[in-house]
Amino acid sequence: LLHSLYLHSLRAGIWIIFGGTLLLVPSGDWILMQWTHGKVLMDATLFYLLLLTAVAGVLSQSALVLLKATNRHLRTALLSMVATCSAVALSWALMHVTHRLAIAGACLFAMDFIFAALALSAASALCGIGLITSLVRAIDPLPLIRLVYRPRHAR
Repeated sequence: LLHSLYLHSLRAGIWIIFGGTLLLVPSGDWILMQWTHGKVLMDATLFYLLLLTAVAGVLSQSALVLLKATNRHLRTALLSMVATCSAVALSWALMHVTHRLAIAGACLFAMDFIFAALALSAASALCGIGLITSLVRAIDPLPLIRLVYRPRHAR
């Protein structure tokens, strides 16, 4: 059951973010123009970094579903809090020293992916499978399609 919950959550998250990315990449500039009435220009690099950060968020939240369901999320939550506070402090310090927003943003970006890796590792270990194995299995869309589109009488 744990293994199934974890893989379904991870698989759904990966495919939702993939679909969202496919929609946002070609239309992001237009959406920003409409939303801000043309007052903010699109920065493609920042846009792609934000999309990658969304991927990291989906990965970490998919793992947290399992950890919360089993009440084993305290360690991960504490690590998240410490990592976030550390990344914000380091970003603030680097921005004041270097005066470069990109370096500060890179710390926050790295923290998102480090936290995702920690959460995924904890969830994978709880299920008794490797991190890479769980990601490879989650990329396969067929189980998600079968789950969503199975006949009504099978539910």
